[in-house]
Amino acid sequence: MSSRVLSVFFKVGHIFGITPGSLQVPKISPLKKLYYILIFLIPTQCLLTRVILNSHTHIRENKILYAFNGICFIGHDFTLLLRNFQNRKSWVSFLQNLKTTARILPKTTSKHSFYCGFFFMNFVYLVTTILVLYIYTHAHPNFLKQFYGEFFHSYYDLLNKFLSFVTIKMILTRYQNLRKMLHVYFGQTKRIRLDVLKNIQYTVRSLKVTVDGYNDLFGWTVLFNISHSLVSLLGITGYVLARKGQLGLFGFVMTNLIQIVLFLMPTAILVWAMDSVLREFNEITRFCLDLKFLFKATKLEELKLKEFANYLTKNGSKFTAANFFSVQRSVLLGVLLIFVNFEIAIIQLTIK
Repeated sequence: MSSRVLSVFFKVGHIFGITPGSLQVPKISPLKKLYYILIFLIPTQCLLTRVILNSHTHIRENKILYAFNGICFIGHDFTLLLRNFQNRKSWVSFLQNLKTTARILPKTTSKHSFYCGFFFMNFVYLVTTILVLYIYTHAHPNFLKQFYGEFFHSYYDLLNKFLSFVTIKMILTRYQNLRKMLHVYFGQTKRIRLDVLKNIQYTVRSLKVTVDGYNDLFGWTVLFNISHSLVSLLGITGYVLARKGQLGLFGFVMTNLIQIVLFLMPTAILVWAMDSVLREFNEITRFCLDLKFLFKATKLEELKLKEFANYLTKNGSKFTAANFFSVQRSVLLGVLLIFVNFEIAIIQLTIK
């Protein structure tokens, strides 16, 4: 997946205000600033409308969850707005690092996975939206009037997650190709060349800077994505369980599946992709540390290998959610435990 794919996605993301329109222009024009602000205000206005229309029912049922959902909702969109206004230098640096590290990629990279993924994302969103409208409008005639803003924001959020996934996939591909190159090279040679170790150090450092650039650009949105996915999942679960009699068995089962597809699965895929990058780096580190057992190294080479191992340890890649916590597979386990405990509590309250 080349950097040209990201430039194509920039054009799509610009329409929804999740990416800058152009990084070659040093300043944003007042007209574009107004456009980005309107993109931020539209979902915010939808949320306020939803609060007013549901103040007599939905808020009374889930006051705390509803408040947290609103905070995550607005916070997520506000970070996207700031990302376009203030982080243009970070965007330039991040894209430049992707181009610099592209030298370790194969000469021919397929773009089909990107286009297939983008088409599949839109297809799933369209199908789930049709199912939601079919199920809820039968059980709740005013559903579309009260929740129309959710459809816009759900796609807005899904598109941003897809952008995050595309960039992580590009970083992951670079780590995978670096590991393959190391296995091929050291499988063919019988000596440890110090210049090769220096090139590896430079590549690892460049990839770490790329990951740090991702954290700078997407750290806050990752935090709000995880929080918003969890809170939305909990809130809609409580809403569905309270009205399962109105929805029927088919509606009850389908709404739970739709919740998983729309809220939990995209976030889970994003977190899993980040964890895959960390595992690839650990594999590279493990392989490089085992080099001294594969070759008969001189004292100088052993000393350089120790320095090389320390360098790899200090330059390990790590994804963070706005520096609050590291993003890895254990985050999914924590989200799952919270969701299961909430389900148990809601079911017990419903029985009583």
